[in-house]
Amino acid sequence: MNGWRAYAVVVAVFLVGAVAGAAGMHLVRVRIERSIASSPEPVAQATVMLLDRELSLTSEQESQIREEIISARRQFMVEHPTLLADVKDVFERAQERIGTKLTPEQRVIFDRLVAERRAIFDRSIGESK
Repeated sequence: MNGWRAYAVVVAVFLVGAVAGAAGMHLVRVRIERSIASSPEPVAQATVMLLDRELSLTSEQESQIREEIISARRQFMVEHPTLLADVKDVFERAQERIGTKLTPEQRVIFDRLVAERRAIFDRSIGESK
């Protein structure tokens, strides 16, 4: 009986670790998504890093390119506000169609995920105006 209990404890510890790891990864992913969606800086930084890897940019070039990317995103948000609404409509229709293909249990989880992403998107649009 002791062998069985030891086995059960090991399995329980493994499962708790897996759940904790998954929850941690989810929180990190949500935090990264919020950071990217709410500000043009993370996108600009990632783009500059990719360009630097290929072009060996100087620090002055990196700074100038980063500012151009940030400026372009802000300008896009001002000049094309209806485009974002159109994109949102397309994704909402796709989400509706996807939802019809899911089981009721999957639909509950899917709806929660969509609501989380929609809140991030709505906040990012509000902050960038």
